[in-house]
Amino acid sequence: MKSAVEAIQQNRQVQKVMQYLIRRSRREQVMLLTGSTLLFLVLIWQGAWEPARAARLSTAAQLAGAQQTWLEVDQLAAELLHLRQQKGDPTNEPGAQSLSQVVTQMAAASGLAMAALEPSADALSTGVRFEAVPMANLLDWLGQLEEQTQIVVDQLTVMPVNVSINGPATPVENLVNASLRIRKPAP
Repeated sequence: MKSAVEAIQQNRQVQKVMQYLIRRSRREQVMLLTGSTLLFLVLIWQGAWEPARAARLSTAAQLAGAQQTWLEVDQLAAELLHLRQQKGDPTNEPGAQSLSQVVTQMAAASGLAMAALEPSADALSTGVRFEAVPMANLLDWLGQLEEQTQIVVDQLTVMPVNVSINGPATPVENLVNASLRIRKPAP
């Protein structure tokens, strides 16, 4: 305790305030200390308490809004589930899938690995590229694509796969590289 008192006594600003208070009458000293204490409390209230209270109220309002949104989403989800149960699940219908999804699923089912899939911005056409696939599998897949989904092949480019081993390039039997552009039929 003695070191704190010594530190205060050594501080010039504190010494000036102490000298100022000593020169005042007892009544003025009480008024100054009371006023300073009240000013300090008002500053704490305005600077810390009120902003914390405002933030707490704002957070409570945001929480209430989020809870209301959650209830609305929950009601809409229940309504959607009810409608799906009444009509059957529309996502299982072929028309509900995107062109890219249909092409990818059918290619995988036919054992063809796509090298690239490039959907158009309007999602009505898609570019597909195959590398080193058996020609018979490609033709079967194209037939299934047109029969089962009525998807139309707009462009088709087929090139034989050539391999060069210490000599001129020779085609590999039945393997081709293919690029095609397909589109959904007009409704």
